[in-house]
This record gives sequence, structure tokens and C-alpha cells, in this order.
Amino acid sequence: MKYWILLFYLIFVTSSFNVNRDDQFIVDSDGLRRVFHGVNVVYKLPPYYPPISEGFDSNDSLSDFDLDNLVSWGMTFIRLHVAWEGVEPVRGQYNYTYLEEIDKIVQRCEAKGITVLLDSHQDVLNRFFCGNGFPDWTIARTKSKEFRFPYPYIFSKIHTDDEGVPLIEDCLKKKFVLYYLTAEASKTFQNLFDNKEGIADAFAEYWGVVANYFKNHKNVIGYEIINEPIQGSIYHSIREFLFPNYGNNHNLLPLYRKVHQQIRKYDDKKIIFFEPGTTDLIGAGFKDTPGGEEYRDREVYSYHIYCFNVDDYSIPKNEQVCNYMDSFFFATKEGVAKNLGVGKFMTEFGAILDTPEGNKELNYLLDLMESRFTSWAYWEFKYYADITTQAHPGQIESFYDEFGQLYTNKVRTLSRPYVTKICGIPSSSNFNRIDDNYYFLELDWRASNKCNGKQTEIFLSREYYFEEVHYHFTKCTDCKLKAISKSYYIVELPEDFKEGTAISLIVTNHE
Repeated sequence: MKYWILLFYLIFVTSSFNVNRDDQFIVDSDGLRRVFHGVNVVYKLPPYYPPISEGFDSNDSLSDFDLDNLVSWGMTFIRLHVAWEGVEPVRGQYNYTYLEEIDKIVQRCEAKGITVLLDSHQDVLNRFFCGNGFPDWTIARTKSKEFRFPYPYIFSKIHTDDEGVPLIEDCLKKKFVLYYLTAEASKTFQNLFDNKEGIADAFAEYWGVVANYFKNHKNVIGYEIINEPIQGSIYHSIREFLFPNYGNNHNLLPLYRKVHQQIRKYDDKKIIFFEPGTTDLIGAGFKDTPGGEEYRDREVYSYHIYCFNVDDYSIPKNEQVCNYMDSFFFATKEGVAKNLGVGKFMTEFGAILDTPEGNKELNYLLDLMESRFTSWAYWEFKYYADITTQAHPGQIESFYDEFGQLYTNKVRTLSRPYVTKICGIPSSSNFNRIDDNYYFLELDWRASNKCNGKQTEIFLSREYYFEEVHYHFTKCTDCKLKAISKSYYIVELPEDFKEGTAISLIVTNHE
């Protein structure tokens, strides 16, 4: 057992990363092209990180037990919230105790071979707007109470506590995306873009603090500047709000460049992830990247895909409509990344109930991503105080229901087999589900043995798909598939292997 643990850690441990601009793959320090499957871990209320680090809780824990489960399900990536309101609750005063707690999570992930993306997650900015992410001192408030949030919209009454903070139960009565259109929330975003009272400078400086703290953590792949920003205030400029190409470049890109400059003062190596505005559905994208030509090998275009034609459980109302929307959004988002010459990563999708229809929708998106070797992070691992969820109950989106039971079929769907690391140049991957009892994975690549002694690695879930593992290589009769842990395998090449040989591998669960 000790041998297995040591071997798994030595082969599976994460390292530094960059982007191969020829094919957009994220590449590690051994030259292995990487494909990541993982989850979001975003705790939206104090303490702004999962508060339970030992044992198990279906809503709130992120323990070694949870991390072991994720790895066993083929998920070795976490998009982890590092809240601005947690780092800088008082302007100019940084909470290093909070960063120490995030650091503990990062280190526990490293011990399990899990790669971490640090994400400045916001949804409607702040609790005063029924949202989260930004400190109280950043938000725009009017003096007249009648013009305060949720003005100008006439919602059912939103009650507040003694400090004027909206009650969560009232916030959840409406879809949180509507709150982006309220006057105060829109004004706060515009203040950020205009750097009013130095808010954008402060946001960039917060990122500098985070980057300086985590710059030496090898399993931290990088920093995601901001989650799902609007690209302009509808009250300031209809053009910026309605035309994402203009808003992306006029508002978001200057902000991203400011953050890039601050991060690069402390960390010139890790990848910066950046998103378009939330209404950029057609792939308008950006005219340039935060770091420009010099840094495109350290930048990733981060995007989300959700079908809009769904019910309250995120189940498609019409399968064909959602398939069309998913395909269109996927093609446009991937196209933006290709045109910019940066990496690509679907950092959110899913948020869906465990039903046959829901899992069919997941499989459709997963097939799209597999066809392009696109990495992904499901939303979300657990409920984690998700006060801006569209789901009722919020646990619908997680791996566990409101009673603490695992959504087994959803987890099974997400635990699909895939190539996690490629020594060489991949050409195709296809997971075929013939029926509920017969599956096979097809993989084609031009293989290499020049990855510092590291080999191509494949995840094959023994729990859900491959109780038995049978395989066949073509053009490499002496190649072998060797287990390094229960569900992870490496491809062993023969000593006389010819560099660049095109290899095909088929793995099945039946002879």
C-alpha cells in the first residue's frame, strides 16, 4: 500500500503550467498536455471557505474524505473562491488569517494531487444587493432610501435586517440575475470600471496580495480575475450593456490589464484566467488579452455554458433547443480562445438536478468538451451557502441532495473516463456508451517519450464503468496499460518506441 501511495503521488502531483499556443493545451513543467475535470468550491457567506475541514457534511465540508472522493471520481481540479470581502474587509487592511485558511485548503489539495484555480467569485457584488464577493466599502449606496436596492424594480417586498442587509429568504424569491439591473448594483460596477475613488486600483491590489501569497504553490494553476461580470451599466451606456464587444473592450479589458499588471509584479509565471461579460452569448470576445502578446502563453479564456430553456431544476424544457444552444455557445466560446491564441477552460456548467433528462444534458456537453479536449469544472460540488442559486432547494446543483444523499447518477455521469495527461499530441477521444453495461474509450495520439520520464495517463472509473479493464493498442503492440492507483493508468511505451508514432488505444469493460 505504501508503494502505491508513493507511486501515485510522484506521478500524479501537480506542477507549474503554461499554454501551448499551437494547440491551446495547458502544459505542465514535464511537457505533458493536460485535461482537467473538476468542480467549483465557492462558499458565498462568512467565513468564505468551507468551514468543515474534517469528517463529512453534505453541505459544508471540504475534508480529506471529500478530496479523496473527488479524486476517485476523476476530478483533480478545484476552482476555489478567494473572496475580496474575505481578503480586504476593511479598505487597505488585508486579512492574512483568511489567506492562511485558503492556504490550508490549497496544501491539502496538493497532497491529493489536485490542481487549484483561485477565483475572485462574485454574483451581484455584495449582500446589500442580494449577492456576494465585494467588500461593503466598495458598493454604491444612495442617500434616499426610496432609491436604494432594488430600485427601480417593483419586486415583492425585500425585507432587511437591522443593518439594512436584505434577508436571504426574500432574495431567493427572484432570480438573482435580475438584481444586476438594479440601479445601485449597476452603479457599483460602473464605479469599478471608471476607477471611482480608486476602486479598480484596490481590486488590482487585492489580487497582488493574493498572487504574492500563492506564487510559490506549484498546484495553483493561476488566478481568475472575476466571475461573471457585467460588461457595462445599462444606466450609464446602453451601448456598453447591449453590445458585448464594446463593453468587453471598453470596460472589462482595461480592468483586466490593471489586474494583470499588479499580479505580474509578484508572479510572472502562473496563468491568468479571464471571462467575457455575462451577456456575451455570441462570442464577441476581446480585441486583445490582459497581458498582450508576451503573455498569451500564460492566459486562459474562461467561459460558462448554461442552457436558458430550462425549468426550475435546470432540466431542459426541450432537448433539441438546449442541444442547439449548447453547441452554438461552445463553438463561439472556443472560437474566441482560438482567435486570441490563448488556452480555454469551461469553468462552469451543470447546476442541474440528477434526473435522466438532466444527465442526458450533462452528457451532451461532456461529449462536446471531450471532442476538443476542453477542461471543465462542474457547478458546484456542494451547496456551500449558495445564496444566489437559481435552484430550489439549492442542493439540486450539488453532488448531494438536501437529505445528504449522493446524487449517484449525476456523479457517475461526471466520472466518465478520459485522458488526464498526454505525452505527445492528441488527435481524438471518444467515450462510447453502448448501453448501461457496455462502454469503451477510444483514444488516438502521436505519442512521445520526451516528458521527463512521465507517461500518458488515463482515468478509468473502476467504481462506475470499468470493473474489468481490457485494452488493445494498434501500431504499438508492445505498449502496456499499467495501473498506478485504483482508477488511474499510465501508458508504458516499449524501449524501441519510435518518437511520434500514431497510436490508437481502445479500452473496454468486456473482453
